[in-house]
Amino acid sequence: MKYVGIDNGLNGGIVLLNEDGIVIDTFNMPVLKMEKTEYDIKGIVTILKGIYNSYEYGTVKVYLEKAHVRPVQGIRAAFTTGFGLGIMEGILESLGLSYEVVNPTVWMKSVFEGNYSKENKKYSMIFAQRKWPNTEWHKGKNIHDGLTDAACIGYYGYLKNKGVVKNDS
Repeated sequence: MKYVGIDNGLNGGIVLLNEDGIVIDTFNMPVLKMEKTEYDIKGIVTILKGIYNSYEYGTVKVYLEKAHVRPVQGIRAAFTTGFGLGIMEGILESLGLSYEVVNPTVWMKSVFEGNYSKENKKYSMIFAQRKWPNTEWHKGKNIHDGLTDAACIGYYGYLKNKGVVKNDS
């Protein structure tokens, strides 16, 4: 079984993990730089088709982060958050791919095992660098939290499949 974690934000990422929970590929969320940054739907489809075409049918499961709007977000950001989730679900459904939408607090509690608090929302960067030290997590000079979140979401799927995650709430 292979696991795909998707942080569906414009600054998100797509990460592929193998049957041992090891990161084997990372992709920055494909976007088009126009007047405003937009999702590159063809790019997203290309990545997901490539992953699924590389493995036997039924051996890849996608875990997609559930969009949630934070009170501090503006109207465009709130719209984009929901739009991104809708795009991802539409792509996954149209390609006939197996996926599960996961609430952020659920995957964080499961993956970080109590080391997560709402005050430390960037814990995925620390976790990913420690868990997969040979993976390049940078986007420019900074750690790409969209990639590290996607890796942790995929790792949640790995843990769930292995029976480590007992309760999804």
